[in-house]
Amino acid sequence: MSSENFDKKVEDFFKNYHDRGMVKWAGFYLSDHVLKMHKKSKADAYVEIKKVEMSLNEISKILLKAYAESRVVEVQLYFLNQEGELPKRFKGRVLGVDGDKVMVGKEIIDINDINHVEVV
Repeated sequence: MSSENFDKKVEDFFKNYHDRGMVKWAGFYLSDHVLKMHKKSKADAYVEIKKVEMSLNEISKILLKAYAESRVVEVQLYFLNQEGELPKRFKGRVLGVDGDKVMVGKEIIDINDINHVEVV
């Protein structure tokens, strides 16, 4: 194919070419959106199961040991959320204690609100 012939074909193609714009990307957007919605509904369907209740003494020992060893703990609280369910357990390092307050990760909680704690 000669250079002139190729240039002519390219020119003809772009004269008649109509860009569909975002329409061509809609399939990708839709699949990503569906995937995110599926993950969200799966997370929303999670129900926290109440772990064995621990004594204040047991909780204090575990928190103190985790603080001394800079370990990560998983905490389950007593109280129920607005839907009447236990909130999801959370994890974090024990960063400090002040009286009955303990800081685990970014959360500051009352030690009396803890139902169960364990080192992970």
